[in-house]
Amino acid sequence: GLHMQDKDGKEIPVQVTLGPLQIEDGLLLSVVIRDITEEKRYQEKILKAKEDLEILTQELTAQNHQLADFTQITSHNLRAPVSNLNSLLDIYKMMDDEEEQKELFKKFEIVIEHLTLTLNTLIEALTAKNHTSLERSEVSFEDTLTKTKEIFTAEITKTKAIIKSDFAKVDSIRYHKIYLESIFQNLIGNALKYKSKERVPELEISSKIDNGKTTLSFKDNGLGIDLAKHGHKIFGLNKVFHNHPEAKGIGLFMTKTQIEAMGGKITVTSKVDEGTTFNIHFI
Repeated sequence: GLHMQDKDGKEIPVQVTLGPLQIEDGLLLSVVIRDITEEKRYQEKILKAKEDLEILTQELTAQNHQLADFTQITSHNLRAPVSNLNSLLDIYKMMDDEEEQKELFKKFEIVIEHLTLTLNTLIEALTAKNHTSLERSEVSFEDTLTKTKEIFTAEITKTKAIIKSDFAKVDSIRYHKIYLESIFQNLIGNALKYKSKERVPELEISSKIDNGKTTLSFKDNGLGIDLAKHGHKIFGLNKVFHNHPEAKGIGLFMTKTQIEAMGGKITVTSKVDEGTTFNIHFI
């Protein structure tokens, strides 16, 4: 690219446009010199973001044996946006209009934002799979529920939700504290988000011993999920079953990953427009 010195003697990138100018005695060559420092900065920012994403894609792909459907996730959730960035970059390079470039740059930021969210989720999931010796401590179900209710104060107040709990049979478990809090937040958050408009949301959380193992149950009276249709992909990443504006499809994927990282499993029963029950079977 061309460079010139500005008034302070600093080199700046410029774009030179030549064009014929009609005058009485014939043609005169006109020269337009434009400072393109800002555009160069945009371009560098975009290229850097693209390179970072490609490196992350490679790193995540290299670890795909750790997650069952990781190959599919990687190809869909990472490759598509990276190629989208490449296409946007080609368009960007062909643009002359500064305003149009600024508009396009906003699109870059949106794509990068979505991708960052997905990458962070996947990295968390991989970390969960890697930590086979996760530190455990005695964690109270009641305390975890109290903390979760505090986090969702606004939603509980707004929806007038009734949350009942019964931990009489088992009141605590040796577990990874952060994971248990995350599981409570995701499952209670889901129940509040996917409530039925027809009734006040009710959620019953209870514990029991099943075949010598602790089981935790989250039962709601919300929209429910058509398991015949969606059952096989309910815990997949970015799978969404309701046209809810905030549906991201990440919560259940993370919950399953965290439970399995600790050696347990999660099952679901549901009826459309009656409600859903998630059961966590601890080891």
